[in-house]
Amino acid sequence: MTPSDGDGFKRHLVKNETHKVITAVFPTLERFAFKMNVSRQALWEWATFTFPMDYKDVKLRGEYIHPRFAYAYARAREMQESILVEN
Repeated sequence: MTPSDGDGFKRHLVKNETHKVITAVFPTLERFAFKMNVSRQALWEWATFTFPMDYKDVKLRGEYIHPRFAYAYARAREMQESILVEN
């Protein structure tokens, strides 16, 4: 059994030293969607849907409907990839 103390972190004894082991849950868009009470599909739609090419406002045609969310979604995917590669 691994000892732990009041802060809730497990500690492993290695060569008579105590090391704090912090376990992290991999951040996923699925978990984020679950916490937001929406589907993974809804997140994808918010991130990728664009105004149709026949939209009345010519300046918005082909533009993301939610550009800030599209950017945040892309950054989150990039961060997931870097965590998988680096760890």
